Amino acid sequence: MTISVEDTGIGIPPVLHKAVFDRFTQVAGMEQNQKKGTGLGLPICRHIIAAHGGRIWVKSEPGRGSTFSFTLPILGA
Repeated sequence: MTISVEDTGIGIPPVLHKAVFDRFTQVAGMEQNQKKGTGLGLPICRHIIAAHGGRIWVKSEPGRGSTFSFTLPILGA
């Protein structure tokens, strides 16, 4: 099963796609130095999804928003 969530935000440069899943990494507002949050949300998601046998990734392009997707195994499949 794959679930995806899309946004129309500022996007994430490809060089940071893996880094957004690291603790304390923030991308939004980098240009204006207006970081919000702790940078823990996506690492927590990655940890929970991995603990259930799944994986999470992002597809994004600056100026075009982001799509975060994750997979989880289907029980009994």
